[in-house]
Amino acid sequence: MKKLIALLVAVMMVSVLALSALPVYAAGETDDDASGSVVYLSGEGNDENDGSRDNPVATLAKAYELLGAEGGTICLIGDLTIAEEYRALCDLSADSVGPVTLTSENDAILTIAAQGIWFPSDTVIENIHLHCTYTEFNSYLVANCNSLTIGENVTVTKAEEAYGYPIIYGSGFYSFAYIDKFSNDTANITIQSGTWSEVFAGGATHGEDGAHLDDIPGNATVTVTGGTIGALYGGGNGGVGGLTVTIGGNVTLNVSGGTIEQVVANGKTANTLTKGDVTLNITGGDIASITVLDHDSETEGVNANIEGTIVLNCNDAYRDIATNFPEEEEPDDPDDPTDTGDPSDTGDPSDTDEPSAPETSGEPTQTEPEGTDAPGTTASSGDDEGGCASVVGGSLALIAVVSGAAALVIRKKH
Repeated sequence: MKKLIALLVAVMMVSVLALSALPVYAAGETDDDASGSVVYLSGEGNDENDGSRDNPVATLAKAYELLGAEGGTICLIGDLTIAEEYRALCDLSADSVGPVTLTSENDAILTIAAQGIWFPSDTVIENIHLHCTYTEFNSYLVANCNSLTIGENVTVTKAEEAYGYPIIYGSGFYSFAYIDKFSNDTANITIQSGTWSEVFAGGATHGEDGAHLDDIPGNATVTVTGGTIGALYGGGNGGVGGLTVTIGGNVTLNVSGGTIEQVVANGKTANTLTKGDVTLNITGGDIASITVLDHDSETEGVNANIEGTIVLNCNDAYRDIATNFPEEEEPDDPDDPTDTGDPSDTGDPSDTDEPSAPETSGEPTQTEPEGTDAPGTTASSGDDEGGCASVVGGSLALIAVVSGAAALVIRKKH
């Protein structure tokens, strides 16, 4: 009898030790991601649930709340329509939410039937189908100066009656009415997939009565490696609120892939301002045009809405489709008998020395890209080994030869 009792005690002790070794998860956390929380989301869920796979929640706001300051993953496992809660995430304080990855399973579709989603923290969107049905305007993905990455395998579709594909803002869009202060001073957008009407490095309006929340105090960076974009802007969209939208630092646009109808160095409207430099690094992608919009500029080809310089780094194929950037110039040939050494003597009696106006694309209308084919005539990186570096900003010109290619540098007078 004593041996039997001893055996039973030993079995019980082993069982207790085995159970204690199992991981313990908080509400919404599962063994699908042992390194962080996962909250499950579905249109058939309920916000009274704990966010587990078997008991998903029904709103993005509740999912963010369950993840808390540590952040984690929100996994859509059933079709969900966002109809009225599009700004509900703004109610979450910056210190109560952490970085979030929004993804899906079971081919679940996230339908945006309202004006869009205002993100409260750094966000990655990947492996998900977004469907837009909003009819009054485009829907928006508003980063609010948080990092926003559109990762791989993001499919974006729209209903036939929808206004258009979504617009992405690096800063705010009337966010001043919902948020007291952004948690970051910079904007960082990455596009790897999806279809987007427009992508702005900046915001859409800076508020009223001196409220400048939607401006970006520091730098803004947009990186495009894939996807389809109607227009990519290095500034903001002042046409929404009618007030000047400002980026306080430098702007960098990096394009190495994707299909883009138009790459624009500055903002969409005249009431946008970039206080620093704007640099365009274009190494790939199918692009129809590259331009600087000449908003009320007194100097032709120079944008008055950028206080710094504008630099275009690209190969010759892209340089050929760039407008409002300075033309590359060849250095003088010392063996040319027509060169008299007088800069005003071109050797051509028909030359009147009147400069031709650079081409300008004007202010682009809203583009709704269809499919993945590049619209119109596009330039791509190809095998062209040529290069260019052009800087716009003022009136003093300096021409230099770098690796056999001419570089024109124009610096702004202060």
